[in-house]
Formats: sequence, structure tokens, C-alpha cells
Amino acid sequence: MKKILSPEQKYQIIKEHIMSRRTVTATCEKYNISANAFYKWQEIFFKGALEGFVNQTSNRKKQAEIKEVERLKAEIIKKDSIIAEIMGENLELKKNNLA
Repeated sequence: MKKILSPEQKYQIIKEHIMSRRTVTATCEKYNISANAFYKWQEIFFKGALEGFVNQTSNRKKQAEIKEVERLKAEIIKKDSIIAEIMGENLELKKNNLA
């Protein structure tokens, strides 16, 4: 009968195997799983670990980009404020010159 394990259980089996330095055969016997299944899970485990490192680097880049966008937005708001002030002064000068 095929044993169905949750992702958490598979993760724990692979993690335990790595930490205990037990042979694949011993791990498979302990949990009554096939070596093929074990190796598939192990491949998924290591791909996930790599993705975690890639995502961590990617998240740092995203955070830096978000900070830069916020800085640029603040700069635009400041420039818009200055432009509005200059336009107001310009209108006031035109009114005074026409009067």
C-alpha cells in the first residue's frame, strides 16, 4: 500500500536525513518509502532551498527599488510644489503689471 505523506512530512524526512547523515537506504527503511520517492523529494528540497536564496536576493533588490521609487516620488512632489509657487508668483506679477 502506497503511503501518502504531507509536504511537511517529506520536508522533515529529507531534513532529518541530511542532519543525521544516515544512508538513503536506512532513511527509506525507517519511513517505509522508496529510494525513487526519496530522491525526488530531495531534488525538490534542494530546488526550494536555491529558490529561497534567489528570492532573498531578489527581495533585497525589490526593497532597494521601492526606496528609490519613494525617493523619486518625494522629489517630484517637491518640484511640483516649487513649480506651483513660481506659477503663483508669475500670475501675481502679471496682475500687477496689467493694473
